[in-house]
Amino acid sequence: MRRILIAIGMALLAGAAGEATAQSIEGDGPAPELETLNLEDLTLNIDMSARWTIRATGSVWFPSLNGEQVLRGGPKFDIDIADQPDVQIAPRYELAFRRDRWTLITSGFRFNIDQSATVQDEPLISGPTTLNPGDEVNYRIEYWSFDLIAAYRLIEVPLDNLNGRGPAIDPFQVPRDGVGLFFDVLGGARVWHLDYTMDEIGGSNLIDQRSTWVDPLLGMRMLLDLPYGYGLELRGDVGGFGLGSEFAWNVEVSFQAQITDNIGAEIGFRHLQTRYETGSGADRFEWDVAIAGLYGSVLIRF
Repeated sequence: MRRILIAIGMALLAGAAGEATAQSIEGDGPAPELETLNLEDLTLNIDMSARWTIRATGSVWFPSLNGEQVLRGGPKFDIDIADQPDVQIAPRYELAFRRDRWTLITSGFRFNIDQSATVQDEPLISGPTTLNPGDEVNYRIEYWSFDLIAAYRLIEVPLDNLNGRGPAIDPFQVPRDGVGLFFDVLGGARVWHLDYTMDEIGGSNLIDQRSTWVDPLLGMRMLLDLPYGYGLELRGDVGGFGLGSEFAWNVEVSFQAQITDNIGAEIGFRHLQTRYETGSGADRFEWDVAIAGLYGSVLIRF
């Protein structure tokens, strides 16, 4: 039965072909032609800059505190007077949402230290209390900040691109042989929080300060994308302007390497400093301190 059906089908096809040939010979019209399917016509031309992309960064920061402070109206003294013998770790994160030339960035860190220290070199004065070199204190510092920043791509400079595809505006979209230089302007706000207590061992409380403040900020960012997935980033901003901090500034430099299409690694250095003042007279508190150190990161792009 199967053979019979196959034979009938072949006969029908042969008859149709013969009829088309006969029509062509008799002048009734050309034989129908089969159109060739052009796969290029089915290619979707998607503008990658018109959709949102997300880059998530998780970092381990190894910072130290340096600077000066005033406790309860006393004289200004170096924060190193209470040494920090242990290596500190501060987790960091960053989320960047990019579309076309605009990027919305949210980032933050948390630094926490709780330990004992010995007063070094010179007296430590807080209000009516004076501690001399060799005296011991317990202190706890919880220090964190949170940023919300808008970035606008101001300049794009394609330095070299052998494939002629143009530089991308995301490190994970750079052609393997492409080089590009990019400049962004930044604007936004940074929220600070400080919870700081210090007590003389076996004695009085020296400081118990809790403060939260907000700084407006302005800055710039430069990105240099290099062949084979490498890149450099330099970021700087200033803020405060007496509205939160008296003045604050931040500088960050990092080197990036692409591991897979969507995963990268980063190593960098960050210096973040603020001068914050509150209170007056015997209640005056000043925090003129920098937190700075190396960090390592993992970057994931969606």
